[in-house]
Amino acid sequence: MNLNRFLTLSSLTILTLGVLRAGAQGREDAYSKALILYENGSYAKARSLFDEAGDPLSKAYAVLCAIKSDDADYRRLYNEYYARYPESVLGDLIRYEYASNLFAKGDYEAAGKMFAQVSETGLDSGYLTDYRFRRGYCSFATGDYDDAIGWLVQVESAPKSSLTAPARYQLGYIAYSRKNFSTAEKWFRLTEKDERFSSISQYYILECRFMEKDYEYITTYGPGILALAPDERKPRLARILSESYLVTGDRKKALEFYQMEEVSEHPNRSDLFHAGSVKYAVEDYKGAIENFSRMENRVDSLGQIANYDLGYCYIRTFNKVAAAEAFRDASQLVFNPDIQEDAYFNYAKLSFDLNSDVSVFEAYMQQYPGTSRKEQIYNYLAIAALNSRDYAAAIEAYENIDELNPEQQGNYMKANYLRASQLVHDGAYSDAVPYFKAAAFYLPRQDRLWQLSRYWLAESYFNSGDYANAADVYEELYNISALNGRKESDAITYNLGYSYYNQEKFENASRWFDSYLSSSDNSFRRDALVRRADCDFARHNYKAATTPLR
Repeated sequence: MNLNRFLTLSSLTILTLGVLRAGAQGREDAYSKALILYENGSYAKARSLFDEAGDPLSKAYAVLCAIKSDDADYRRLYNEYYARYPESVLGDLIRYEYASNLFAKGDYEAAGKMFAQVSETGLDSGYLTDYRFRRGYCSFATGDYDDAIGWLVQVESAPKSSLTAPARYQLGYIAYSRKNFSTAEKWFRLTEKDERFSSISQYYILECRFMEKDYEYITTYGPGILALAPDERKPRLARILSESYLVTGDRKKALEFYQMEEVSEHPNRSDLFHAGSVKYAVEDYKGAIENFSRMENRVDSLGQIANYDLGYCYIRTFNKVAAAEAFRDASQLVFNPDIQEDAYFNYAKLSFDLNSDVSVFEAYMQQYPGTSRKEQIYNYLAIAALNSRDYAAAIEAYENIDELNPEQQGNYMKANYLRASQLVHDGAYSDAVPYFKAAAFYLPRQDRLWQLSRYWLAESYFNSGDYANAADVYEELYNISALNGRKESDAITYNLGYSYYNQEKFENASRWFDSYLSSSDNSFRRDALVRRADCDFARHNYKAATTPLR
């Protein structure tokens, strides 16, 4: 070989190797500088140096720089890189940062799908808590609560970090949305000391206690929470407080917080119900009617209560017709059995008051045979029967009442007297006896109705052939000078004479006929003289018997 040529080739080889070594050293220097810039957040400068380095690892970092700086072409770079390097050592980190970028923009569905492509083994341990929280939050945001709980529990149970409280808060919110209020409160309690969540957690704790019907807690702590709450939360808190004070019976406070609520131009049924309830509590019955009446389709549990309260509102505004309709509607719903029964009873009372209709009472008794209102109902039935002169029905109704009050006693005795009078008119004397007895039951002897009842009891005994009992009652009346001044009083001695005469007790009969004949009454005088003579004849005193009539 030509020595000069050899020397020339050797020189070229040495020169080429030197250039290669210099290039490699240059790339290494660019990579090192870029990595330092990347770690310090100078992504644009770092990307330029990574592009200059040009090796696969540098290209991976260039994609990371584009993602972190949200460059317009980061999606293209990502797709091109993965088409060329699908098994990159930085693949999980790149997908994590890509997903985090979507997460920051609120695209939780796309972020969740990208996070799902990330393997935890490909991430440094410092990323894991953040990765798990974001995966959990994406699942929460897209409605997959079960998956969210799995990730968030891992964050919550890990060593305490800045994401511990957010994870607990999200777990509380998931439990709250699922109406598991006791669990929700437990999580919110763990976050109320964190200044990031203190206000909102206290609010949700109050909501949980409200949903659990702990109204005492609401009225104790609610006002303080309301005072410190942001403006957008105050109307809801005022509503919770108003409803709680309403339930606990503090009508003044219920109205106070009701007036702090936001008045909607288009209130929903719940708003109208609450407004009606507060107005009703403070006795603003017209206001209550206005709100309750605007509730459409009052056929659910709220509607039943609204109809029931409407009934009382109409009563207090003297509209019995509308009250009857409201109570009827409430009685046809089954959500609250106590309200249903009381509404049915009120509907029955109003039906009676308006139309003397007892059929609703009868239907009520069939539906509620064990009702404690039986005596009240029997009183109404008795009054209706008295008004229609069905005295037998009135008596039957009163006899279903264990203890009659003075007014009921008076009506009961009158009903018995009038029923007995009907029977006497029809000639049913023996049937009249128990009614005349009952007519005098509650009265003193000096009472004129007692005396009349006893007189006609004696008459009934006599006309039914029970002369002994007739004589006993007549004598009782005679001994107290009953019915003085009335024609019945004058006839007592005459009737006594006849009662003993029919028993063939002629001695007693003679004495009573003589008593009658010595009175000034002449109504039965002629017959009394004849019967007196018959007494003498029966005792074989024929001379006296044939003495001319006096």
